[in-house]
Amino acid sequence: MVFGLISVLVVAPLILAFRRLEVTVSAAGVKLAYGLRGWPRQYIHFSDIVAAEVDRITWRTGGIGYRGSQRLFKQTKVIVRHGECLRLQLVRGRCLWVSVDEANGAVAALAELGIET
Repeated sequence: MVFGLISVLVVAPLILAFRRLEVTVSAAGVKLAYGLRGWPRQYIHFSDIVAAEVDRITWRTGGIGYRGSQRLFKQTKVIVRHGECLRLQLVRGRCLWVSVDEANGAVAALAELGIET
């Protein structure tokens, strides 16, 4: 019983942290804000983005959540649902997939800022 309570206390904050994802595109780059209060945050600086495109995440490509590592695997998927997503090709061969509601709009915004699409 104690193990179950400890598990809930450890896992519940993680679930709440990744329950919501807000993606913002600006001249500074792309900001990912997780959770109800927008914390934690992750920033991808404009100078680190090589190209952007719309991609599709299916059930066969993996589950929902934060998957991968930019440092270890050079790829990360931040998936809160399956379907269209924003795919960012980053410097040094790294890649980031992010679930967004309007992937075409995010790519268009990045194209207007000079990012290759």
